[in-house]
Amino acid sequence: MDRPTRWSRRSGGSPLLQAGLASTACVACLLAPLVLRAESDDEAEAAEVKEAGRHAPYESVDESAVFKPEGEPLEESRETPDYDAREDDRASPAEVALWVPRIALFPLHLVFEYGVRRPLGAGVSLFERKGLFDLGLDHVYEPGGPSLELSPIIKLKSDRADILGMSFVYRGAFDDRLDLGFDFAGFPKRNFLVRSHLKRHFLRHDLALAFNLETQFRDDHAFWRLGPDVQTDTAARYASHETWAYLRLESKADKRKWGGHLDVGFTDNVLRCSPNVERDLCGPDGIDETSDDRHNLESDDLAPFLQDYTLVRARTQLHWDTRKASGEGEGVRLELMGGWARSIGLNASRLHFASYGGELSGFWNVFGFEGHTLGVRLRTEMLHPLGEGRIPVPELPLLGGDETMRGFPDEQFRGLSTATATLDYRYPIWSFLNGVVLAEVGNAFGRHFQDFDPGLLRGTLGVGFQSFGVIADHTSFNFTFGVGTTPFRAEEFGIDSVEINAGTTWGF
Repeated sequence: MDRPTRWSRRSGGSPLLQAGLASTACVACLLAPLVLRAESDDEAEAAEVKEAGRHAPYESVDESAVFKPEGEPLEESRETPDYDAREDDRASPAEVALWVPRIALFPLHLVFEYGVRRPLGAGVSLFERKGLFDLGLDHVYEPGGPSLELSPIIKLKSDRADILGMSFVYRGAFDDRLDLGFDFAGFPKRNFLVRSHLKRHFLRHDLALAFNLETQFRDDHAFWRLGPDVQTDTAARYASHETWAYLRLESKADKRKWGGHLDVGFTDNVLRCSPNVERDLCGPDGIDETSDDRHNLESDDLAPFLQDYTLVRARTQLHWDTRKASGEGEGVRLELMGGWARSIGLNASRLHFASYGGELSGFWNVFGFEGHTLGVRLRTEMLHPLGEGRIPVPELPLLGGDETMRGFPDEQFRGLSTATATLDYRYPIWSFLNGVVLAEVGNAFGRHFQDFDPGLLRGTLGVGFQSFGVIADHTSFNFTFGVGTTPFRAEEFGIDSVEINAGTTWGF
């Protein structure tokens, strides 16, 4: 058997390897002159560039535009490169405009911060340190558990007695199924309000059944006259003691686009003269139905003014809202209202009527920012007598105050039908404060708008702000300054009323 041939290191390896090495050596010998020539050319070119003062081959530079004597600035400055490729972060005109209400409302912010929020917080902290909240409610502040809310009740009016008080709400008792509430407020010798509330939740909070009991006395209710032609200086005052008791079946809407409630109960209303205030409705003698009375109803549909009455009634409200559960952002809201009432008791006069109305609203974000919202609202209410009895004045739809036609006092416009249109712009001022600019038109008219005339409409312009989440989750502080106009067709069109409304919104 032939053995394989073994090649030793002395022999230089295999013939194939030796041939490859020889070929490589020959190629290197041929390329060496070319490499040396290229290197010499590069060195000559570099020396030439250095000598000519050039920055790069084949590119001439104007030294006068780059090199300047010491102490002289360059004529041209290089722009800073956009390293992160983001847009310029300059403030927009809308953001700059926000500083106008911030500066104007800063004194009010100081009053609210150091006159309301901080003293209230210090009082609650003191109660906690002293153990005044240790009433078997040790679990009140556990996350997801029951909560105890204390918030002030404040109503400051330029034309009525103020209201001051406190609201207590204990939410989530008995395994998050029961809410308890109690309010008391008033002003010495002028008015008082007491309200209690008990709410039971069902079906994972989708439904709730509540019982409400409320009594209120005021000696400064205002009555001008009925219909659209009202003079601001003709207000007359009267006293009213009202009591409400009703059951409410409520559909919660925080997880759905629709919701509403149904109320069934009774109201009792006692009307009297108010001799303790200026311009008592009964006149200087303080006696009703005498020659010096300051009211003239001028309508066959209405009952004598100071006639007591008791009603059994049902009211319902349904709404559909495409906005977020918090009521913010873009969307549409539709609200429908209806009611029925009938007189009962010894003084019943076959009083029987129905009420109905609705509101359609649209909201759009403007300026490209979340929270800058333009809103448009159209609202109407009507009351229709059904029996032979005549309608008491306090039951009529009304306009004016801190919710509608905010340039006029409370209850200035009363009629069997009312209509308003509102345009408002809401925007954030601070993290807990929103501003509002609004314009409204509206008025009160006869049955089914039988005397409606666009020239009888009045206007309102107003500005204000609303705080949220500072006092309590369900309480906000509102301030509005508004001016109201004369009817549009008036011979001398101008400002007819100036109104300031400030206070908290509270409720169960």
